[in-house]
Amino acid sequence: MGPIALFDKSFLEGLNVDEAVLFDFFFYPVTCPIFYVETLADLDKPANRGRTAEEVVGSIAFKTPQMHGGPSVYHRTLVLENLMGREIPMTGQIMVAGGIPVQVNGETGVVFRKMPEAEAFSRWQQGEFEEIERAFATQWRQELRTLSLHDVAAQAKHYGLDLNSCRTIEDARKLADLVISSLPPKLQIMFAIDKFQVPAELREPVLQIWHAAGEARLAEFAPYANFVLRIQVFFEVALATGKISADRPSNLNDIAYLFYLPFCMVFLSTDRLHRTCAPLFMGPDQQFLWGEDVKADLQANHVALMELPEAERNRGLLSMSPRPREGGLIASVYKTQFKVPRETPSRPLPRSDRMDRELAAKLQSFNEAATHQSGAPQSFNPNDAQSMTIERYVHKKRGSWFQVPHDTQPTPE
Repeated sequence: MGPIALFDKSFLEGLNVDEAVLFDFFFYPVTCPIFYVETLADLDKPANRGRTAEEVVGSIAFKTPQMHGGPSVYHRTLVLENLMGREIPMTGQIMVAGGIPVQVNGETGVVFRKMPEAEAFSRWQQGEFEEIERAFATQWRQELRTLSLHDVAAQAKHYGLDLNSCRTIEDARKLADLVISSLPPKLQIMFAIDKFQVPAELREPVLQIWHAAGEARLAEFAPYANFVLRIQVFFEVALATGKISADRPSNLNDIAYLFYLPFCMVFLSTDRLHRTCAPLFMGPDQQFLWGEDVKADLQANHVALMELPEAERNRGLLSMSPRPREGGLIASVYKTQFKVPRETPSRPLPRSDRMDRELAAKLQSFNEAATHQSGAPQSFNPNDAQSMTIERYVHKKRGSWFQVPHDTQPTPE
């Protein structure tokens, strides 16, 4: 498994299929909801360079990661959960929903079924779109056309800041932090409740939970909610002071990718706003990677690996398990992110038909338990699971690459 990588639509669009397959293999991609929204919204775009909107969306869907990673839970859902007292880890792991706890023959596990997003992208690859998706795309484009970021920027004028002191983008972040940190703890919580438009029926419970937890400052009580709030206020200040253009409505989508930074190790993008703003909110162990640089190294890895004998390539990437080429950008990211060198076996791990049959039977039993909701005990902690099963849609071959061994047979539905 490679570094956990948040990516944006601009990065994936810039890759060809072979590069996208190797990105999926060398990294563990975080697919955030903003990416799905932006991709689907392209359905409402006019034809470009002889390609219909359906073909454009289908092309992006085909390049979307399949082998590794997964979709993150929507940030607003996580913010509300955090304000309600639930811990949201911010240490670089993907926040995935939908795990089904199961217990089979005394062994506990968690089964993640095929993600709805993956099912939708599978349809989009074939040019199949539901009417509700087309309606959403039209509505989203219309909202972007009518959105005024100048109204968003006006919010900053209510914070009592000396906006004339904001000379750099770093100043905008410092002012945003000051807006929150200068408030007493209770007012910080109230500010978050208002800013996130917490439903009326949950506002009092949030305050009760905060009171029971010791009435701490927002950064201590709900760190993830505080993180998102900082970015929202920063965006308003940056717009109000001209550090981010208020004349480009899509900047609202672009800034939203930053809400998912706590769930990755590296962030890949070819968006200038991301290159400027993301490092302001990334930890010392995280890296921002310029998409064009990563693309070049993915292509170099592709060329190098294509020199392998056909019989070796037919084993599929998962069985080959190649390492990034020495001296390249991706190899340097591995060395930075993984303190202990990650060794790849020089030959395939031992296998036999009996081992394959036993593993298949075990996976099937866990899958059946999940189907019948044969859950683990109520006291079961997912962190104590002895196994985790993830169902995926995976093409046997994409572009030049077999992702799994060439003789792999499709799994019956």
